Amino acid sequence: MLKINHLNISFAKPLFNNQNLEIKNNCLTLLVGESGCGKTTLLYKLGLIDFHKKDCSYQIDDTDITEFHHKKKTILRRYDIAFVFQDYILYDHFNVYENIQYYASLVGNEISADKAKEYLHKVHLDIPLDRSLYAMSGGQKQRLAIACALTKETPILILDEPTSALDTENARIIFEILSELKKEKTIIITSHNQIAREYCDEVVQIEDGIITKIVSKDIQEKPIKIIQKGTHLPLKTYFNYLKKQYYFSKKMKIFIAFVNIMIIIFCLVTSQVTNNFISESKSIVSKDNPGWMYVPSLQKQDIDKLKIDSYYPYYNVSLNLLDKSYPVVPYYDEININNKIWTRFDLSKEQGFYFSHKLYYKNSHLIVPTQSINFYDTNNHIEISLLYKGILLKGLTSEYIDSSEFIYMHQKLIEEKLKPTEISGYTLFCHNIDDFTELKLKLENLNYKV
Repeated sequence: MLKINHLNISFAKPLFNNQNLEIKNNCLTLLVGESGCGKTTLLYKLGLIDFHKKDCSYQIDDTDITEFHHKKKTILRRYDIAFVFQDYILYDHFNVYENIQYYASLVGNEISADKAKEYLHKVHLDIPLDRSLYAMSGGQKQRLAIACALTKETPILILDEPTSALDTENARIIFEILSELKKEKTIIITSHNQIAREYCDEVVQIEDGIITKIVSKDIQEKPIKIIQKGTHLPLKTYFNYLKKQYYFSKKMKIFIAFVNIMIIIFCLVTSQVTNNFISESKSIVSKDNPGWMYVPSLQKQDIDKLKIDSYYPYYNVSLNLLDKSYPVVPYYDEININNKIWTRFDLSKEQGFYFSHKLYYKNSHLIVPTQSINFYDTNNHIEISLLYKGILLKGLTSEYIDSSEFIYMHQKLIEEKLKPTEISGYTLFCHNIDDFTELKLKLENLNYKV
């Protein structure tokens, strides 16, 4: 049984004043009340997401949680409580199987494909493991979120408004699943859906800061076994190891000698690696990996005086998408774009554009992969269509601009499609580190900012 006593919470005004709540094991308990009455706040207390001993006392069966240290509460929340939030918290760039594997890994569980199918069967979800979340309905995503929570194998399952975005048919499926799961778990939910009362064993009403149990059934309870896990080995383990080595002094001497030899080898290897690193650093700019620099306001006549392998004009251009303007950043043949891509939608050799990671997430709800997208060219005042190739790595920025929201296009495509005329500077490439260093120095002597 879960017991919360002397619950006192205040925000702008008192929310709960000295309230008590008991929730039976192996019971499907429903919390009801008007929006803002404190249902989610109470769930966060029960789920140890936001728990302070000054707010209340908390007991799970015979275990008093109230005085638990923060780290101990974290361990209990990780291994004994699964929480399904209202907005699912699934990862769109993972498929079904990858989402299940990720949530299982949070508690150190490894999930095979067959085991993943068992969890999907528990939530009445018959879909391929490689199904993309883009191809799933809201009801399917909600059931997948519950399946992900089940992989933790916790005795307590908490769900915040699991049917808020579902129709009646899908809502009934969710409640039927929860009714089956209560045989092995203690389940607590909040819901505004009226049909929830048909499936729940107990109903707790929250009104004007008062917690009242308005429906209660006799339940055959099973005790909750709290999983006690530590984040580190106990100190006693290390002491026992040292003690054992002390009694076997000969082995200890061999061990110390071995450690000393390993240290010597490590130093020799480190020295060699360091020397190799220095040599590699000197050759980091090469024919296959040219160094480059951008020089704003560089004059064309000055380029002829410099030792450069290749150069390109830089155009300060932008495109409009959904009435917002975003800068267009160029890339070149000399740059290996494959090292910059997080996701590629189009594998053809046809030139197109890439979204920066931040710009993709800003517009992901409006953009479908593998299609051409229409932009408005503010320079030429025309609408143009460009092939959507993919998304850049998270955190990838450009030296040309300060913003992390940009459109990435090949230089040739910029010149072909946007037809810019005003040159803001030049991008210069060198294939050797000495030429690169010398070029930078010459440009700075000519008062150019590199």
